[in-house]
Amino acid sequence: MKANGYFNKWVRDLFWVLSSPPLLGVEAFPKHATPHLFPSEIELELLDKLDQLPHDIEQTMKSLYHLPTGKIFEKLLLYWFSTSPRWNCEAHGVQLNQHNQTIGELDFIVQDRDLNQTWHLEVACKFYLSASNNKAWNTWIGPNPTDTLELKKKKLENQTRAILNPVAKEFLEKRHIAVSHSGIILKGYFFHYWKDVAFAKPPTHAHPAYCSGLWCHQSEVEQVIGNPEQWTTLNRDSWFAPLLAQDWQPYSIELGQKPVLLARLAQGQMGFEEDLRLFVVPNDWPNH
Repeated sequence: MKANGYFNKWVRDLFWVLSSPPLLGVEAFPKHATPHLFPSEIELELLDKLDQLPHDIEQTMKSLYHLPTGKIFEKLLLYWFSTSPRWNCEAHGVQLNQHNQTIGELDFIVQDRDLNQTWHLEVACKFYLSASNNKAWNTWIGPNPTDTLELKKKKLENQTRAILNPVAKEFLEKRHIAVSHSGIILKGYFFHYWKDVAFAKPPTHAHPAYCSGLWCHQSEVEQVIGNPEQWTTLNRDSWFAPLLAQDWQPYSIELGQKPVLLARLAQGQMGFEEDLRLFVVPNDWPNH
């Protein structure tokens, strides 16, 4: 994808956040639209300039590498909604409190200046593994097995209703914000079990072009990766766009008890480019 056209890591990630397909198609969220985030020609020029002079985005993101992937994803969106001439970020991460208790949160309230629309957006970036080569949402499970696609889908749908809460309405009225659209942005990767790849089944209503990879248990990793010199470990802040590297630390066969995301690198026009990613999970996943 065109993310490979940018050299700077954060610009590549930002472009991936904007241009990658959602995990699920429109049929999965029939009551919620999704704003068109793909950059316009003017915005692409902005990204090109940012790639040449990345100081601003690097300063914004440099202290956030240790955050969970979902929070980094939010921060990249926030940067774009605050930088692009098309968007105006009216509010972000609004805690809804009532009687000293948090009853909800609004991820984003953003204005699309081009279309004169104001959106309430609930957003997430997730990584789900197919536990049984099944289309059912509850069989797509995160590296943390308490997290499933089914649960996340329900949570996002519930979060969109927070805008109807009297506390949210009061917040918006005080700021003279009139929300015209409600949307869900769910991006990330689906991982198929390596032995199932020839006949892998995507989840119900998966986007036809969803980002994907493979997964295996720790005891199987040597069978899957072949030459370990071609592979490197991805830090959590590098789980978004395909990796571009001029050099890298080869992956070590020794594994702990935590899931590890690996990338296979091959020589490309701009350096060594990721051509496959592999989630390696403990042998007892997802039952531990």
